[in-house]
Amino acid sequence: MDFTLSNYKDVDDTVMPLINQYYAYIEANDLANANKILEDNAELLKPYRLDMNGINKIERAISDLADIAFSTQQIIISATEPMGNNLGIGTEWYQPY
Repeated sequence: MDFTLSNYKDVDDTVMPLINQYYAYIEANDLANANKILEDNAELLKPYRLDMNGINKIERAISDLADIAFSTQQIIISATEPMGNNLGIGTEWYQPY
């Protein structure tokens, strides 16, 4: 699993005027000028912008983590406590009501 999301920053005074102008264009439904801000300032905004590539990496990492977690744990429901040493770490046993 190698999902590096590095160098992302919170919005600061460096880019706040651009971001405010971008959202003003979006609210005015002026998508051409909003897109122009993104294109003209792509390198400056890169560390502040999480695009679908980053979101897809996060989604994949969560999915892989869940697969690992679910494959190492079991939930066993039985009338008697299961015996044996082959139960995975984090295995839980529930007795039916």
